[in-house]
Order: sequence, then C-alpha cells, then structure tokens
Amino acid sequence: MIYTLNLSDNFADKLVEIVLNRQSNPLQTAQTQIILPTKRACRTVREAFIRLCGEKPILMPQIRALFETDDLMLDIPPALSRLERLFLLARLCQAKSNIDTLDKAFKIATALGEILDEFYIYEVSLDKLENLIPNEDLAQHWKESLVFLDVLRSVWPQVLAEKGKIDSADRTIRLINCLTKKIENPHFSTPVILAGFDGEVPAIRRLIKALNNKNNSLILLSGLNTEIDVDDMKNITAQHYQFHLHKLLKHLKMEPQNISLLSQKSVPQEALIHEAFKPAEQADEWRHSNISADVLQNVTRIDCDTITEEALTIALLLREVLETPEKTAALVTSDRNLSRHVIAQMKRWGIELDDSAGTPLHHTPTGVFLSLIADYGLNNGSGSSTLALLKHPLCADGSLPADLRKKAKQAEYNARSKHTKLDFIFQTDMSDFLRIFEQNDPVSFKRILTLHLEIAEKLANSSDRTGMRRLWETDDGEEAYRFFTELKEHAENIGSVLPSLYGETLTYLMSGISVRPKYGMHPRLDILGPIESRLIHPDVCIIGGLNEGTFPQLPDTGPWLSRPMRQKIGLPLPESSIAMQSMDFAYACCAKEVYLTRSLKADGSQTIPSRFLSRMEAVLEGADIKWQIQKPLWTHKLDMPDKIEKTERPAPIPPLELRPTQLSVTNIERLMCNPYGVYARYILKLYPLDELENMQDRLLYGSALHKALENMVKNNVYDVQTLVDDMMNELRHLNMPEASVALYRPKVEKVAQFISKTQEERINNIQTSFAEIEGEWTFKLEDKSDFTITAKADRIDYMQDGSIEIIDYKTGTPPSNTQVCQGYKPQLPLEGLIVKNAGFNDVLQTDNVSFSFWKLSGQGQGGEIKPVNKIKKQTISSDEIMDFADNGVKRVLNAYRDEKTPYIPYLKPTLIKYDDYEYLARVKEWLSDDDENNAGE
Repeated sequence: MIYTLNLSDNFADKLVEIVLNRQSNPLQTAQTQIILPTKRACRTVREAFIRLCGEKPILMPQIRALFETDDLMLDIPPALSRLERLFLLARLCQAKSNIDTLDKAFKIATALGEILDEFYIYEVSLDKLENLIPNEDLAQHWKESLVFLDVLRSVWPQVLAEKGKIDSADRTIRLINCLTKKIENPHFSTPVILAGFDGEVPAIRRLIKALNNKNNSLILLSGLNTEIDVDDMKNITAQHYQFHLHKLLKHLKMEPQNISLLSQKSVPQEALIHEAFKPAEQADEWRHSNISADVLQNVTRIDCDTITEEALTIALLLREVLETPEKTAALVTSDRNLSRHVIAQMKRWGIELDDSAGTPLHHTPTGVFLSLIADYGLNNGSGSSTLALLKHPLCADGSLPADLRKKAKQAEYNARSKHTKLDFIFQTDMSDFLRIFEQNDPVSFKRILTLHLEIAEKLANSSDRTGMRRLWETDDGEEAYRFFTELKEHAENIGSVLPSLYGETLTYLMSGISVRPKYGMHPRLDILGPIESRLIHPDVCIIGGLNEGTFPQLPDTGPWLSRPMRQKIGLPLPESSIAMQSMDFAYACCAKEVYLTRSLKADGSQTIPSRFLSRMEAVLEGADIKWQIQKPLWTHKLDMPDKIEKTERPAPIPPLELRPTQLSVTNIERLMCNPYGVYARYILKLYPLDELENMQDRLLYGSALHKALENMVKNNVYDVQTLVDDMMNELRHLNMPEASVALYRPKVEKVAQFISKTQEERINNIQTSFAEIEGEWTFKLEDKSDFTITAKADRIDYMQDGSIEIIDYKTGTPPSNTQVCQGYKPQLPLEGLIVKNAGFNDVLQTDNVSFSFWKLSGQGQGGEIKPVNKIKKQTISSDEIMDFADNGVKRVLNAYRDEKTPYIPYLKPTLIKYDDYEYLARVKEWLSDDDENNAGE
C-alpha cells in the first residue's frame, strides 16, 4: 500500500505512529524493516520512537538507510574506495597529452567519476556513447569530450576487472536490485516500510513497485498533491516540485487520487506552496487564486544587506528559540559559507553548532596542521611558515605545547626586533623532507607522504603524551587517520609527483573528506542541507541563502555532455535538480513557524531573489495580499553601545624631563608633521617590529641600493657589473625571495649604468666622496638647554672648488623643492647646517653647500639628478634654504620645551606617507576631511 502525508506533517512522528498502530505484537515490530533515504533520517526516526514511547518498553524495528544496505551473502564484487577510484581515473587522465600536472588530473578524474555515477544510477549503458561519436552536428569541443569519455567505455571496465572490484554506485544499484528480487519472492514475508523516497532513481521505482504488491509492506510518501488532476499532470515539467513523485506514479500506473492521504491537517502556507509551484502554463491562474489572507501568518521574510547581517539575524532567531523549553529550530541552507558564519555568530553566546554537511578535512585542526608541515617544506622552512607551524596547538616538538609557544614567541621577537632571520631549530629532524622540496625533482608520492606523516607524529609528540594520541584521537584526527591510511595504501597508483605540487594535491584530496562530530553538538538546534531537512520537523524552520544560484543552485550540464546529448542517451536533464530543490523548499517552508532570509549583496555584488520567493510573491500579488518584508533592525542594535562619544585627537603632554633632547634629521621632520610619532618612539619607547620576510620589496630594494652605493664610494669602484653584483647580493642578504630578486635585476642594471655614467662625468670635479657618514650639531634653545640634531648623509662630495654637495638617494619620488625650501622636508638643509657647523668628521667646514636628490627609479635612463635650488623657476640660494630651516626648526624645538605643548598626531596629514603608530593614535576614529584641511593651522 502507498500512503502520503502533507508537507507540514511531522514525518518521523507519523511514521512511528503507523508502525505502533499496525503492529500489536512487539515481536512483529522488531521484525519490521524501516528503510529511509539518509542516516540523518534514521537517527531522527529512532529519536521519535524513544520520545513517543516514553517509558513504555519496546522492541525497536530495524532502521537503516537504503544506500548503505549490504548483504554479505550476495555474490557482488567489493566496491572501489573513493580514493582508489580517483587515483585510477587520474592515471588514465594523465595518459592524455594536455593533462600535464597531477592536480589537473585529479580534478578531471573527479568530474569523470561524477558522470560515471550518473550512468550507473540512471542505468544508462556506456555503450550509448558510441551513438554520439559519429554525430557531425556536434561542436568540436563536444567531440573531444566524447573521445575522452570513451575511456570509461573501452578502458575502465578492464581496470575494474584487473582489480576484481566495481564502482560504489554500481554496487549500490546492484544491492537495491537484489533487495527488489528478494521482496518479489512469494515466500518473502518480512514487513518492510519504505519511507521518504520520491522515485527519482529507476532502481528505487522498481523497489517501490515490488513492495506495493506486498500486503504486509507499506510505502510512505510525503508532499504528494493528491488533488492535482490528470490534465495538470501533463503539464508537469522537469522543474516542477511534483515531477519525481508523478514520474513514480506513472511507473506504477496510478493516479494521485488513488493515494491515501493519512492526514487532513495542514498549515496555511501549504496552499501557497502548491499554488506557487504550478507549471508555467498555469501561471495565469495566480490572478484568480483563492489564497486566504492568513496564508502568511506563520511565514516571515527578512531581507538583509549582507551575508554577515543575515548570519547574525539567523543566529538571533536560533538563540530566541532556546528561551522556550523543548522548542526546536533548524537552519536549512545550501550555502555552506552562510552556515559557517552562523556557527561563528552563535559562539558569542557559548553555543556550539555543527553543520550536517560537515567540515572539510583540510579546514579541521588536524588537516591544517598537516597542511602547515607541507607548506614548511614548500617554503624551505621560511620564517612565516616556521612560525605558523610553531603556533599550531598540535605542534609540541617533544616539549609541552605552552613551553614551545614561549620559545616561538621569543624567537619571533628576536627576529623582528634585531632585523634578522627567524632562528629556531626543531628537535625533529626534517632535513630529508626539506631536501626533497629544495631539489624539486619528481619523487614517489608514497615516499613523500610517509616522510610527511612521520614528521607530523614527531612534531605532535609532547613531553606528556605521544604524538600518535595527540594527532589521531580527536574526531577529525580519526577521520584523518582513516584517510591517510587509505591514501598510503593506494599511493602507488599515483606514481611520482613534483614536490612543489605535493601540498596543493594533498589539500585537494583532503577537501573531499567531510568531518562530522559523532554526536550533534546541540540537542535542539540543527544546521541542515536541504535534502537532510526533509524528514526533520522543527518548531521553527529558517530557510537561509534564498538567492538565485544558491537556493536553488542553477542546473549545470557538466563538462562532458550537452543537454541534447544527455537527452539522446537517456540521462536526466540538469533541470530535474530544480524539481528536487523545489521539493526541499516546500518541505522546509511548511513548518509551524518559518523565516525566509536572504542577503541583498554577496561578495559586493547585487543578488537576485530565489525563484521560489518570486513565485510566492506573484501568487500573493494575484490574491491582493501584501507581503511585508522585514529588515533586521535588531541586528544593528545588538552591538550598538548605549552612548557614542566622539573620539578626540590624542594630545599627550609629557613632563619636560622626558622630552627628547636629541633627534635625527628624519625625526625632526616627523616632529613637524606627526609629533605623536616622536612621542611614541622616544618617550613611550615603542619601536615597530620588522616583518619576518614579508617586508615590501621596494623597502628591501631601497636598503640594498643604499648599502651597495656605500660600498661603491668607500671602495672607489664604479664598474657597472661590480655595482650590479653587489646590489643583487645585498638583496639576497636581506632575504628577498629569489623570484623578486630576478624581477629587480633589470632595474638594478639601469641604476648601475646611471651611477657609473654620472660618476664618470663628475669624477674630475670631485676631490673626495663620503658615504653614509654620520654627523651631529648641538646648539642652545631659548631655555638654555642643549639640543642635538644627528644625521647620516647618504653621500657628501667635496668638490675641487672647495664647495660641498650633499646628495640624498631616493628610490621613490623625492620631495619637491617647495617642500624642502619651505621647511616641510628639512633633511638636506639640516645636513647642510651640520656641515656649516663642522659636525661631520673629516668633512671640512664651509658655507658653500649645495643640495641634490638622486632619483634612482631604474626607469628610463635609470636615474635623474634633481638639484634643490629653485622654487617655481625662481632661484634660491643654499644659504636662504638653510637659514629658513634653521629658524623653523628652532622655533618648533623651542615650542616643545614648553610643558603645555602637546604631541599631536597628524599635524600635516598630507605629508605623511607611512606611520608606524597610526593604530596607537587611533587616527581613523577622529581624522576627518576638516582635520586634514585645517591641520597645522
């Protein structure tokens, strides 16, 4: 017998009631087999038995998922494991000339496996591909696709025969067929209840037909619209939510009216669902639909601005449910990104949720740890990869994890404060592992994998627990252990791999493994995929991510066959997936209390509402019912403080004895533009730390260039090749990546040519040159205190005529003459004053000083000399420039000898290119356009 339930019925509870009412004898109940679509459904039905029976003792029926059915007595070959099949298909793919890397082979092998499973599930013979190959109407890329697919027909069966195994999907269909034959046997008397299937798969349709002929068996459908007439059935397309159910009835030669409806109760929105999913040919009836005004009494739609806001809205709805004892709720979504956001938001209340889809293995702690070890080898033990590995909780390296973390923190501080490489030596010997990556020659995948796992266990080993326990005893660790055990078993099928591709390949393989907790994390809240939610009936159902392309996901023909090709050989059209998703939506939307949520933007782009929402809106509009779409105003208030106080610009006023009495010329410039930077560095004694190896390449280039030019002047060697070699060596010494060093070589060569040519033109006018020479100038301020200005000049040339030229190298854009002459960039004028006051050792005191910037950009001619002697075409003497700087700097320094003068940040924001203390000063909280326009006035 076949029965159906309304979409709004609690499927699990109704199923339990049917079993208990049909079987008066407890032994009969124990003999009953209940076959369900998923393991989640099995768990739900078991919980329903326990809940409805209460304290009454009961012998539970046998409850199992159909696609996990097995019978050891059947003579069916074992199935290939997922990994073994992937590796074997990848080997076949690698035989193609255009598939040159292992990761590409795996991706194509995965796609081949998916289309192969379709052939098995829908019982389409691979021999039908022969009928498509000679078709001259096909585009060239489809012809090439068919040639590729021919491997499945001609070669793959031989591979399976050699292994003595079959594909998993093939085996499942064979088992279902065997079960069907067993039921068809006249002597079969075991009561069987098949519940929750829609008959999409041909093997399941035959199973349902066989059970329908058994008096002691029962088929329980859900959501079948028994009121649909015969004429309407003709209009049902592959996208209609009743498509698969009516396809089943057609196979059984039955009409919907002949199916018994076990429940007459329904929620108001069920009528809206049936109306909204009418075939397109009947859409004109929406104008005359008899939808009642209370159809939306259980349904609330919330449109959010972003996915973050949507996740917080859903989290608040879930949190509200917990205020009512025993009330349950579920988020139903196909957007795994949204589910991760919701899980993160729920942690603010200390609530741990799990996604029924699981977490990809490479995102779990164990998977991340193993990936970090692969990255460590790939990056040749670089500072950042070493530090990432050291900071992972599973890394102990033979000591207590807390002790290792302290050592790592100290090593990081030493490296970043002393401008050196990260100096940390692991107790675990990883030299062989690193050598493999350094040589990057093809190596056996099994060998590198074995080394990888050995190192992982040794690194996980702590002083109080073994590495094996720490690494493999958690839920994700157990799943990882099973995965890597199988991976080692079949690794020989992969062959050799380039070490540089090993980490990427491993991540791809781990991404196909989902890790689920053994038990649900919360007894009353769930996050479910659409299919898993079908037999779950929570009090509150939140359907999230209702945007087109997300729910429903758009149909995809796949890379192998076009729609006409699929239709010709008998595979279902991709649009049939819409029918499945429509039914999933219908189930979820018929809960007691429903919330429909979507985000108006995703990844910064405007989204399109789901077709399900659009259809419901059209029906409501036809019935003159206004759908009030809510905005989640409460999400904005959740983190909103009671009172917002405007942040004032910091203005620290330190005591006079703490104020600096010595500054370099660059810090004099900082004092004039950004006094707070001087306060933080020289009064608070806060110094910025270097990056481990991710300093901007241009900064490394500037440092290397200055050092090479210093060597050039000191050694009096201006040969182009010598300059190039020296600069390249300095770049490597500063740990610039070799790829970046190679990119900088053309620029370095041009700079070297410019320097050599310029030196050749100037050599006869120079007596002596000084490089990176230090000097200082001490003078009295108005309060009679001494103040010292220090400098380290890039280059000073003592000319034949007794004059001195001060040169500053710039790899970027040098300051304008106006900025220098008006005192905003006083570095060169202050160095001139130091010369004038005999502050540089070995440099003769003189009043005849000139200034110039050498722009060494490596573009065009390689460089350009920019003398500082004009403002807007008006010549200005060096004495005037130095006098202006002298007066301006002393005026500033005298001001800061007053204890009432604060060290204000960003006096001249437009002159600040980079500030180490921007976050400390909380600049973005108070700096406005007015502040910038009025700065320093």
